[in-house]
Amino acid sequence: MGFLKNWKERKYTKAVQVWLLKNDGTIVPQCARPFVFSIGTFGEHARDYQFYTFPKVPKEELASIIVSYNGRLYCHEIRKFSDP
Repeated sequence: MGFLKNWKERKYTKAVQVWLLKNDGTIVPQCARPFVFSIGTFGEHARDYQFYTFPKVPKEELASIIVSYNGRLYCHEIRKFSDP
């Protein structure tokens, strides 16, 4: 997940939350706190990337990923593709 931020206003906030959901309605707990990586050049706003890590889960058990960002919820269904 990436977004632009002014380096002068950068501070740790919990504006972003991520959940990985299983088919049975339970969540997969995160392995660690999100890792933030910033890329930018002098005079421009930096682009911050947050990386979230989860333990391995069989793809058949995964249902969706939910992201909360600044009070809005985004949901993406994890679709399974059959191997040929």
